[in-house]
Amino acid sequence: MVSEVGKVWNYGTLGYAPVRGSYSSRPSNMSLSTPGIWRLEVFIGSERFGAIVVNVK
Repeated sequence: MVSEVGKVWNYGTLGYAPVRGSYSSRPSNMSLSTPGIWRLEVFIGSERFGAIVVNVK
């Protein structure tokens, strides 16, 4: 089953100091409303960067 939930997390431009070899980082967390397998589309600005799939229990 695929459900369109919309945006669950949003941040402006990256601007924090490098962490573990990255160019920049930003602390983050999110809460997903229901258990199940979620596919999160990752965008940096308006450009699609990739996707992350998580199993929420």
